[in-house]
Amino acid sequence: MGPGTDEGTTMTTPGTVEDLVLRNVFGVFGERDAAARAAAIAEVYAPDAVLHLGAEAVRGTEAIDRHVQALQDGTPGFVFRTLGEPEVDGGLGTRAWGYGPEGAPPVVTGRDVIRVEDGRIAEAFVFVHAPAGG
Repeated sequence: MGPGTDEGTTMTTPGTVEDLVLRNVFGVFGERDAAARAAAIAEVYAPDAVLHLGAEAVRGTEAIDRHVQALQDGTPGFVFRTLGEPEVDGGLGTRAWGYGPEGAPPVVTGRDVIRVEDGRIAEAFVFVHAPAGG
C-alpha cells in the first residue's frame, strides 16, 4: 500500500459514489504525480465541476488541478488518510479525512461531500476543521 492509503482499499474505476469519494481523496488530492492526478481528475470530475472551499469556488478541471497543486506545494511530505467509513445517499457521498506528515497524526482534518451526476463528480464541498489547538 502507498502512503496514506487504507489497508484493503482498492482504487477502482469511477462510477459509484463510494468509489468517487475515495478517489477524490487519494487519486486527486493525495496524488503528487501531476500527470496521474490530471488523469484522475479527468476521470472522476465532470469538465464543468465546481469545488467549493468555504467562500471560494473553483470551477473546471484545470482550475481544480491548479488548486490541488498549490495545496501540495505548500505541504511537502503530507499525506491524506481517510477517517471512518464513507456515507452514501443516492447521488451524494461523504468521507472524512486527515492530512499531515506521513507517519504522524493529521495536523488538519476535514470532510468532503460530493454530488455525482452521470458517474462523475459535479460538485465537491470541502469542509476543513481547524487544527488541534487552533
